[in-house]
Amino acid sequence: MGAVYRAHDLSNDAEVALKVMLPGADPDGSAMLRFQREAEAVVKVDAHAGIVRVRDFGQHRGMPYAAMDLVVGRDLHEIVKEQGGLPIDEALRLTEEVSRAIAHCHAKGVLHRDLKPANVLLRQEDGQPFVTDFGLALDEQLERLTRTGQVMGTPAYMPPEQAEG
Repeated sequence: MGAVYRAHDLSNDAEVALKVMLPGADPDGSAMLRFQREAEAVVKVDAHAGIVRVRDFGQHRGMPYAAMDLVVGRDLHEIVKEQGGLPIDEALRLTEEVSRAIAHCHAKGVLHRDLKPANVLLRQEDGQPFVTDFGLALDEQLERLTRTGQVMGTPAYMPPEQAEG
C-alpha cells in the first residue's frame, strides 16, 4: 500500500521518514482513508517517547504522504531473527517500554491493532523502541472502516477476540 523513503524536510532542515501511498494501491478509495486515519491516529496520541511522531501529512499532486521523525535502526523482527532471541533483561526492557507506548495510545482512545515485532523499530544509537505502523489503528471516536467480521492485521500476533472479528 505504501513505501517509506528517507527525505529532507526543507521547512526545518531535518531528515524525515516520508511515507507515501503507491499509485494504483487504492482501487476503491478505502486505502486513502486508512492512510489518512493512520496519520491522524499518530497525531492524536501526540508526543510520546515510544511512538514515531508524524510531523506533517496531506497530499502533494494527489499523492498522500506522511512526514515522520526518522528513526535510524532496524525492526525487532529482523533483530530477533538474526540473533535467535534476546537476553531476558533486554526483552523485559523492550516489553515495558512498548507497553507504556501502547498504554498511552489507549489512554488517548487509539487502538494499534497490529502490534508485532516488525512494527517496533529499535533506534541504532541507543536501542530505544518506537511503535510504528498505525495503518490499522482504530480511533474510538471515529467511524470504523473495518466491517464486522472482517479480519485485518497479522493473524500470528492477534488476540483471539480480534481474529474472531
